[in-house]
Amino acid sequence: MQAQSVLFINLPSKPLNMLLSEQKDVRLIKVLPFGILYISSFLRKENLCKNIFCADFFSVDFSLCRTKEDICETSQRILLKTVSTETPNIIAISLNMSTSYEFFELIVPLLKSLWPKSIIVVGGHTASNGVNFLFNSFSSIDYIISGEGEIAFSQLVKTISENKSVEIKGVHSRQNIVIDQMTGLPARTETIQNVSSLPFPDWEIINMEFYLDSSNSQLFWDSLMNKNSETPRRSVAILTSRGCPFRCTFCAANNVHGRKLRLRSVENIVEEIKLLYEKYKINYLNVFDDLSLPTQKITTELLSSIEKLNIPDLNTSFS
Repeated sequence: MQAQSVLFINLPSKPLNMLLSEQKDVRLIKVLPFGILYISSFLRKENLCKNIFCADFFSVDFSLCRTKEDICETSQRILLKTVSTETPNIIAISLNMSTSYEFFELIVPLLKSLWPKSIIVVGGHTASNGVNFLFNSFSSIDYIISGEGEIAFSQLVKTISENKSVEIKGVHSRQNIVIDQMTGLPARTETIQNVSSLPFPDWEIINMEFYLDSSNSQLFWDSLMNKNSETPRRSVAILTSRGCPFRCTFCAANNVHGRKLRLRSVENIVEEIKLLYEKYKINYLNVFDDLSLPTQKITTELLSSIEKLNIPDLNTSFS
């Protein structure tokens, strides 16, 4: 089996007109690219890759760009710097926000021009909801993963390494879009039932200092906390569960994580928080679940366990 090099692409959440704006102080909701980070750590756990890279365009300041061509030139420099002289075997793009689509339209042909033989895989919320649309719109996309990606993407990498045909639930190719007979939509991947079994996110492949800095955060509680602090909070988001049983019409979370609530153990969550403090000295924790505060008992147990960590001046919020 030939070990693969994987390049992850994290897209900016802002549409092009905002990226091209001269205004530098645009506040952001800085949430870690959890899909990429969890998949990367899962790949490392399975020892499937020789190299893993991440071009994190969410953290790039494009304010000096005035045209789409400027954005492409800047993006090309970042891509080449990220992988150095290596050619990625697989390029995995996380298409979560619909506001990222304009940048996605620019980056896909750029990636194909730089590495024409690389396999392009797309995942995320928007990709999961637009399998047919994306295949019809982009001839260079090879696979689309619909649903949670840790196991499915790892299986895809292994299958490609072994030069076998791809037959993985929720992994669609142009020639083989498998339809779920219950929903009439492209089939989703199997959800991971024991979410505590997943390795912690691979924070090392991104610039964590960018995400920890809450000084220009759009989240109102970050602004409120920073008003009462001499220095900006070192804020980080975590996931304590996946899935939500409710059917809010504005929310697409169930299209990736499903409607069954799957909780991480309190011990597993606390271990991650402890590690985040040891590595990054966080003092603000944002629980960014599909469904926060599921029950009073679970929430009380979690907060009591966090308090026992005795992290100085730590505050916690639930999104």
